[in-house]
Amino acid sequence: MARFVALMLAALLPAMAAATAVKHCGTDSPYEDVNEVLISGCQQGTCKLKKKTEVGLEFKFTPSEDIKQLKNRVYAELLTLPFPFAGVDGTSACDQVFDASGQKAGCPLKAGQEYVYKNKLKVLDIYPKIRVLVHWELQDQNEKTLKCFEVPAKITS
Repeated sequence: MARFVALMLAALLPAMAAATAVKHCGTDSPYEDVNEVLISGCQQGTCKLKKKTEVGLEFKFTPSEDIKQLKNRVYAELLTLPFPFAGVDGTSACDQVFDASGQKAGCPLKAGQEYVYKNKLKVLDIYPKIRVLVHWELQDQNEKTLKCFEVPAKITS
């Protein structure tokens, strides 16, 4: 039995180690629940963002106070410099917010209620093929951060 357990662990550890590390912004601390932030194409290693495709994104969040407006702050960090993702960064996030039943919630949002954010990022053909750190943040009307994560990615053709 002990040998079986050891074999199972040996088989599972490489898969677990290869999972993409989604981290809290500005830290080396990964999200404890690997399903807290779901990104299509990011199940293993570095997220591969293929040009001319869309990457799906989903996560839950619960505001601690009522929110009138919600804004996307999305950029690729390269050599510590932020390069905004065109068409996403600075746009309203209200249309991407759903309630627990899957119905579009929109803004305003109520304190203490759980919401699901769903969006798609277009990987434009003009983006260079490079490794970047993707920074994704939701901000309220006062630019206060509600949810923020960073994930390593590589733009590919």
